[in-house]
Amino acid sequence: MKKIIVVLTVLGLLFVPIFAVQAQTNGETVYINLGFAPDPVYVSSSDYIVLRHGWGACTLGFVKLYLSAVHTEVTINGELVSVADGKDPYWGEITKTPDAYWVPNCIAGNQNTASSVYWNYPLGTLTTGEYVVHFYYWLDHKIVDGGDLDGDDYLDFYEGTLNDRYFTIIVE
Repeated sequence: MKKIIVVLTVLGLLFVPIFAVQAQTNGETVYINLGFAPDPVYVSSSDYIVLRHGWGACTLGFVKLYLSAVHTEVTINGELVSVADGKDPYWGEITKTPDAYWVPNCIAGNQNTASSVYWNYPLGTLTTGEYVVHFYYWLDHKIVDGGDLDGDDYLDFYEGTLNDRYFTIIVE
């Protein structure tokens, strides 16, 4: 359990400045990373909102393994918005990620290039108000990502609940 917390914290520190909220004005697209968005998230009623989360691993095969295990539920104000698995159409293509901060922690693969995948759910625009988002995210079987983020010289394993959090979107 401690290993998962360390890994998620490290991943959060990487992705927060990049993906947490790319707030833009004048009706632009705003990406809200479900796992790392601040609480609260402020957006404009003219902004087009896309909910997202993703995964990176040391090889394309490990990303495919992740997609075979992942499940996501998103509710807003108690209403179910999406239930997804790794076959959901909102998953993008697996892409090469050569500059990911965690590539040096790869002990499987070529240690120079990793791969990643993102789930992007187009929520659209919301009317002025507050929206409580619940993000519940789990794996139905144990997987590896090919890395050693905890520094113990062994592959890191992941299973069970990866994230179960609430945060608020405030639309102005």
